[in-house]
Amino acid sequence: MITMILFLSVYNGQAEADYESDYGTVSGAQTNEAPVKYAIKRLAKEGKTLDRIIAVATDNARKIADTAKETALDRFTNSIKAVSPAIEIIPVEIKNDADAATLLEKTFDKLLPLDENESVIIDTTGGFRTSSSFLSLISRFLQANDTEILFSTYADFYSNPKRVKDASEIDELHVLLEAVNVFTATGNPALLIEKFSLRQVPNKSALINALENYYEMLLCCKIGKYEKIVKDLREEINKLLKAEFAAFDVSEILFRDIIRQILPKRTPFIFETSLNKSLKLFIEWCLNNNYMQQAVTVLMQKFIHEQNSGENEIFERIKIYRNDISHADWEKEISMINEKGRPVFKFYTTKEEIKKIRENATVPNIKKDVEKALKEIKDHNTQTNRIL
Repeated sequence: MITMILFLSVYNGQAEADYESDYGTVSGAQTNEAPVKYAIKRLAKEGKTLDRIIAVATDNARKIADTAKETALDRFTNSIKAVSPAIEIIPVEIKNDADAATLLEKTFDKLLPLDENESVIIDTTGGFRTSSSFLSLISRFLQANDTEILFSTYADFYSNPKRVKDASEIDELHVLLEAVNVFTATGNPALLIEKFSLRQVPNKSALINALENYYEMLLCCKIGKYEKIVKDLREEINKLLKAEFAAFDVSEILFRDIIRQILPKRTPFIFETSLNKSLKLFIEWCLNNNYMQQAVTVLMQKFIHEQNSGENEIFERIKIYRNDISHADWEKEISMINEKGRPVFKFYTTKEEIKKIRENATVPNIKKDVEKALKEIKDHNTQTNRIL
């Protein structure tokens, strides 16, 4: 099934006009008519049909204007049915001042449930001020639901000649932003890599390889490889940022600028050339995005020596957290005295004390301890030879 979603424009009795498009001339008076006829023609070229239209209709779209003989909804319905009688037109009746929650609720009531193989077309032409935000939300919902958006349309009433345009580039930019957001929040580059396949990105293979290596390092805590992997990723991203795209490659230029604006703010450790500063920024990123295992592992392996973990209680708690990550039952299997006859811990000398620390090892408590430990680490104590 193919569904089209749109916001009905008002109809004031204006005459029908012709609109040029890549699929021939289409006509309409009420401004949603031409985009729908364009979609019907375009689908027909591919052997497909438009099955239903969900048309959001405000009070103004459902009343007759002083200069018209029919409502916008009636005019639209009659015009589309004359071209394709089988299309089901489903109005979503809302008030002119409907809030976003009501608008979404009423639209979802008509839209859901979506068929497993359903595809959607979005017309961005009509509606009042909030329509663009509403359609953007609908678009994001469909993407999250893995529902294919075939394309988007827009009727340019003021161009000469009037034209119906494919507005799918906006959908692509939404996906691009989502891909960057996912990467900066989780480290997962899969959606970014999917977008690379659609673009002429310079050194694409090397960049994809660097992104995949970084994510593997993050997930598997391969901290010993951090320096090389992050350096490689930084170099590949910088190549992209310095790339010159042709003036007509608007999507590539915007993609590059999105990367330039967002990545340094949300993943500053990638662009920091000092290893120690980069590691500290990476730990902070891990804390902000709830990668507790990675934060504790990096802190213990790169900043806190085994021999100085007893310098203060925080370092010892970090060691306990790290041991828990490495082996859940470690404290049951070791003596509290090491092979040299010295206590393993200075501040926590009994298994009962360690058990209490482990029981209180909640995400907020681990975050607080890691943040405190970072503040207490001195410059001379930032090097360690202990790596994975």
